[in-house]
Amino acid sequence: MADSHDVRVIEEICSEFEAALSAANATVADQLLEQCRSQSADDGLLLELLKLKVEHDIRQRPLPGELITPTLRKCFVELNTDDFHDLVGHEYVVRWSVNQKMTIDDFVLAVEAGDMRLRRHLNQLASEVTPIEAALFCAGSQLLTRRMRDRLVVGRQRRGEPGHYCRIRYDDYEKMVIAARSDRRLSRQLFRIDLVAPGSVQLTNEQRGVRLILDSRQEVAPGESVIVATTSLIEFASHGLRLQFHQSPLGDRLPKPEAEFPQRDT
Repeated sequence: MADSHDVRVIEEICSEFEAALSAANATVADQLLEQCRSQSADDGLLLELLKLKVEHDIRQRPLPGELITPTLRKCFVELNTDDFHDLVGHEYVVRWSVNQKMTIDDFVLAVEAGDMRLRRHLNQLASEVTPIEAALFCAGSQLLTRRMRDRLVVGRQRRGEPGHYCRIRYDDYEKMVIAARSDRRLSRQLFRIDLVAPGSVQLTNEQRGVRLILDSRQEVAPGESVIVATTSLIEFASHGLRLQFHQSPLGDRLPKPEAEFPQRDT
């Protein structure tokens, strides 16, 4: 937040802005926005006011409609990329709080197609709303554990990668290595798990001839994708991967997501 405002002044301006929105007093609300944008040192305050506007506009329109943040960016060109991503993430979370469900991919496509930084930001938000822990087991022993923040790939070692039973961080995904490079029974990418939305992931089987077993009853055939939205166990090649879904304080205020998102071609 900008140094030129102390906390009390900031709270007063935000309260005045909220009151103007509640009273449908567009003149006062617009004046406050113009006042903030005219002072370059107050970018943080402007962002907070725009977040309040996003929340107000969504709650005034309970049915899904055109996204708000792209229009705001055209009006407030002084927002830098990080602030804009922060504002987009706020809209995404607020829409979830009123049960307006969109997958991360669809939301990014609607806002700014192809923006991988924005997608990573929304992945981070989704992982904070409903933290998901992935734990790898073999013969009853837990070998690896990791909190998911974006795509997780499970497979055997590639050339140049450390030995098996390790985690490797790449630019846009993380990998759990479960077998040595010499073990040709398993592919270098056996399956992947993608964050779809808060509390939902998509499991995709990517190896021919190997079936994944979900919760001891559902087979996931090669090339098939399924949505997983509750704590589950994935069994494969004498291993198990447990996905544990947790609720964060933010997640407690959001509706429970349902596994009703469209499947994507692989």
